[in-house]
Amino acid sequence: MLTLRTNRYLTYFFIVVFSFFLTNESFSQKRKDKEPTKAEFDKMVEKEFGKFVYGTKEDKMVQEVGKNIIKWAGYTGLDVTFKTIQSDEINAFAYPNGNCYVFTGLFQTIETIDELAFVVAHELAHVVLQHGAKTEELLRKQGKKVTEDQLKAWTREQEYEADKYGILYSIRAGYNPLGSVNWFNTMVNRGFEYTPMFEKQVDHPNFTQRAVQSFIHIGNYYEYARNFDYGVIYLQTGDYGMAINSFQKFLEMYPLYKEAYNNLGVAMLAEKINKKGVNLDLWVNTAVSKLELFKDNFQSRTRGNYTVTNKDFVDAIDNFNKALKYDPNYPQPLINLAMISVLTKDMTGAKKYLDQAMKLSSGLYDTYQILGFYFAEQSKFKDAADAFQKAYNLDKNNPKALFNLAYSYQWNQQKDLATSTWKTFLNLVPEGKYANIARENLAKLTGTVTKNPNVPETGKLPNAPKKKLIEGESALQASISGIKIGDVSDKVLAKLQAPAFAETEDGTTLWHYYSPTITVTLNADGYVTGMILWERNESGISLGDLGSLNVGDAEDKVLEVCGPAEDKTEEGSYTMYNYPDAGFVVWTSNGEIVAVGIYAIN
Repeated sequence: MLTLRTNRYLTYFFIVVFSFFLTNESFSQKRKDKEPTKAEFDKMVEKEFGKFVYGTKEDKMVQEVGKNIIKWAGYTGLDVTFKTIQSDEINAFAYPNGNCYVFTGLFQTIETIDELAFVVAHELAHVVLQHGAKTEELLRKQGKKVTEDQLKAWTREQEYEADKYGILYSIRAGYNPLGSVNWFNTMVNRGFEYTPMFEKQVDHPNFTQRAVQSFIHIGNYYEYARNFDYGVIYLQTGDYGMAINSFQKFLEMYPLYKEAYNNLGVAMLAEKINKKGVNLDLWVNTAVSKLELFKDNFQSRTRGNYTVTNKDFVDAIDNFNKALKYDPNYPQPLINLAMISVLTKDMTGAKKYLDQAMKLSSGLYDTYQILGFYFAEQSKFKDAADAFQKAYNLDKNNPKALFNLAYSYQWNQQKDLATSTWKTFLNLVPEGKYANIARENLAKLTGTVTKNPNVPETGKLPNAPKKKLIEGESALQASISGIKIGDVSDKVLAKLQAPAFAETEDGTTLWHYYSPTITVTLNADGYVTGMILWERNESGISLGDLGSLNVGDAEDKVLEVCGPAEDKTEEGSYTMYNYPDAGFVVWTSNGEIVAVGIYAIN
């Protein structure tokens, strides 16, 4: 049974997969004196449980998986370390300070890398969710009033929560979420419902219960977590209302996910900016989390032609602050708050947020982008150019800073530098909206018109069928799962059956499917006006005589099948190939297609 003396130790460590309690007086004494450093914790753990091992097969697996989980969960800013303890005990645990440990005995029960990924992600979740600190706060406030049963219930709730977020983190890092279920089943099949070391200390839920809950968490992921990805795509396409809706749905299931609060704030900020008619000349981006997608929220090109106040951005500010609540060392919301401050002419506030972001990550591209915006809005064009130059030096494949650098030179009457910078920009971005702006500015500076070399004279797709375009249809009669633009809703139901869920806004209905993962857009009369395929299926998108494309195909196939896009946009790690005359669009990332869509031509 747990005693109040044992409970006290939970104030400075937290068990991740199993439950055990330290009785070494050195831990207790250290706690009384001061908070031990990470190195001191390592020494105490090594003395209590066994020597650390380095470079072994098991340790290399722990390090690799830990690195991947931290990266894709979005917590590279946290001071988290993983160490492997030579011990036959089947266990793993983590302290609130980010020290995580895995016993070599755990590998006796692990059959796949996915199972290890779940264990590691579960540990990280305890650290991220600050379970140890919350337990300490509970004991500090209530002291001896806390009963054993209350503490057990508290601990079980935290275990389930760590399982849920551990599954989310492991999926986002590319591991199979069934690793959680498989590992729990392995332990049960070996006759264990709890860790062998501490089977009598049942403060954790048993493995059978956790296996069942893991199935539920996995199902919830596929129902809810995709809304995060939908939200990012909606941000990219400028549908901010749908982006807000998507991130809010995601937060219903994962209310402690900092990236979702940041992106929800970005969507709210973007929506309000558009409604208020904010017009900027610079290519200024908000800092969208997780996938490095940076959405251009400003459509016009008159610098400083806007009037907004903090009241316009209350909801966005609230979500950025929630993101900071869950991670005070998270620079993206600070950058976004700085952007709002510049927009509202609060330059003191902007400088404060920028300084904080710079302290956390002085090598972050977005920080210098908004710093340049901050200077440009005060007509300090030389300082703006310096900031944009630093951003460009950090990422020479990202053209936004180069675009803004050219404008800064132009506004500062540095004609030669502006001309050469616009030309360099066009080498990176030869087509699209911003390439056209660059050509307009070059024409003003040099008196010479620069043509886009990638747009065919006809303005049509190479090898496109020679047929008359029918208004409201896709030029190629493209289809997804046998459904074309202009088909009636009954045909969609016949082909795909009822959607997983539906949404209606301003006369437009969206049907969302999970198997296959498709979004269908219907107009008020029930006709299909657009479709997006998010995951690979048997047929992909049929493009008539041109052939077909599918999610997962190599990016090179887009040009091979369709030729150069009439509208190609680079957004962070994503590229969008848009063929407006044909009525279809392709998104790619990391060299492969990640989504394809068709839409009606007006």
